[in-house]
Amino acid sequence: MFCKQFTFALANRAALVLEFGPRIALRSAFRERCPVQGASSWPAAAPWYKVLYIQVIIAIVIGIAVGYFFPETGVSLKRLDDGFIQLIKMMIALVMFCTVVHGIASMSDLKKVGASA
Repeated sequence: MFCKQFTFALANRAALVLEFGPRIALRSAFRERCPVQGASSWPAAAPWYKVLYIQVIIAIVIGIAVGYFFPETGVSLKRLDDGFIQLIKMMIALVMFCTVVHGIASMSDLKKVGASA
């Protein structure tokens, strides 16, 4: 767990961030304010089955196995596949729209909007 004083230590690390980068400053601030209470002062990593890319690889392997060993079941899951593709297409349009709106809204000078295109 993080110490209560951890956030205060981050405020004093601006020079360290500029000199060495944010990751070094974060570790330095954590070690300075939180004494070692075990083998490591850094928070433990998540279990392997909670990491997103591992979950994606497992899902791909399961999909290949279902398609190879149970082709009828794979064909019956076609509607699920089509629905997932439609959801992805819908999300792409939304993300693009939000990116453009955010880019325009964050411009400090509106004369630069036309020049940056």
